[in-house]
Amino acid sequence: MTQLIQSAAIFRDFPVAPNSLTGGALQSAPDSYSKRLHFPRIFLNAFGLIFSCFILLTASPLTAQVTITPNVPAYPFQVLAGSTRQINVNISGGTQKKVNWSVKSTTGGASATFTTPNGADVSSVSDALATVQVNIGPTQGNSSLSGGSNFTVSSTATVTVQAQSTDDPTKTANILFNVCANSPATLANGTSSVIVALRINRRIKTSR
Repeated sequence: MTQLIQSAAIFRDFPVAPNSLTGGALQSAPDSYSKRLHFPRIFLNAFGLIFSCFILLTASPLTAQVTITPNVPAYPFQVLAGSTRQINVNISGGTQKKVNWSVKSTTGGASATFTTPNGADVSSVSDALATVQVNIGPTQGNSSLSGGSNFTVSSTATVTVQAQSTDDPTKTANILFNVCANSPATLANGTSSVIVALRINRRIKTSR
């Protein structure tokens, strides 16, 4: 930018008076000749202005607005304590397209760490890829459903992970994890928590 300003100043101060060009030898030159000497100055000033604007527009292009969107299911992630989950975000705009990952908040004693190619079980990751592995801690919560057909899932233990754009730190995305309790092998009513049901489809062949 400084060089552009200096170049523009040179174009602006380009000598055009006859005595500045010839050391005073043309002081008595006709006015028509003096007017002709003003044309290079006008041309150079216009060229310098156009060239400076072109450089500014090409060297400093307007950066597209950064947006960061998490890839999440229709309902928040329902995970078990001690499990891992790989998550990612979509980033548009910007140039680096990198992310700062961190745990924004937790409830019910839940916890989480991150694993990347550069380290495992770290509390946060800076200048990372848009994909990361989340390691859920050992504390679990009690889950519940509410609502009708458009039900929501909640848990007493949650982890909220935040992804922050490095191109625009004001742009963030939050991803919620409901940390649910693993069902025991036998439920309170004495039945197994996992039931394998055999389904038989009968087909009757008829002849005409």
